[in-house]
Amino acid sequence: MELFYSESGNKSEKPIVFIHGAGVASWMWNKQVEFFQDQFYCLTVDLPGHGKSISEEYVSTRACSEKIIDIIEERVNGKKVILVGFSLGGQIVVDILSIRPDLVESALINSCVIKPLKFLNFIIPLMTKWSMPLAKNRKFARLQAKYMYIGDEDFEKYYEDSKHITAKTFSTLMIGYFNYKLVDSFKQMTVPSLVLVGSKEPGMIKKSLIALVKSNPNCKGYIVPRVSHGISLARPELFNDILAAWINKQPLPQEIYEYIAGCW
Repeated sequence: MELFYSESGNKSEKPIVFIHGAGVASWMWNKQVEFFQDQFYCLTVDLPGHGKSISEEYVSTRACSEKIIDIIEERVNGKKVILVGFSLGGQIVVDILSIRPDLVESALINSCVIKPLKFLNFIIPLMTKWSMPLAKNRKFARLQAKYMYIGDEDFEKYYEDSKHITAKTFSTLMIGYFNYKLVDSFKQMTVPSLVLVGSKEPGMIKKSLIALVKSNPNCKGYIVPRVSHGISLARPELFNDILAAWINKQPLPQEIYEYIAGCW
């Protein structure tokens, strides 16, 4: 597997690795790269079956983790990285923390699922059958883009990516994503990890935040009010402020609040 990756900023500075979610590509991090590249070395990756890695077959979360680990070891000259992942990318961050925490200084895990939902295994083939034609429909893509907070400046990139994702990639990715189970070794990792979700996220994502926070005292769960799936796209300036504060061990923006059991 060969994945496309892009590098920005000063390679002598601390590295941040951004990992996108399903159905988008590394362009989703443009506003983060623009913000951080003056003071950090930014590395973005296109996952298999997405963006400029469209020709690569999607296999599993673990296969993505292992390839990104290879890229990190090749490109960052032994420095520890800051890992940032959204949705599928967040799940990959969790997986990397489970198998190679020694590579990571700190992490931001945004809106991922880590509790298996096996009942979806029966639904995903049907979803694949009806969603693939819709992915090529411009009006449907507009609706999806709106739900994901994708603005006009990124819509054409999103639409092109959507049209080229194959049924096999979609099905394999979805089944793997919704069957991922937290690895026991995650409970022992000591990397400071911020788990971030929107207050309007689906219940399965909120439950995953709870599971991560309960599994490891180094995970801190925070909620962004009035936002659903896609905080970095919906509120890029706030997301940048959150990440900068977390990296620099500063107080997080007052607009967000720490998860307390039962309080959303």
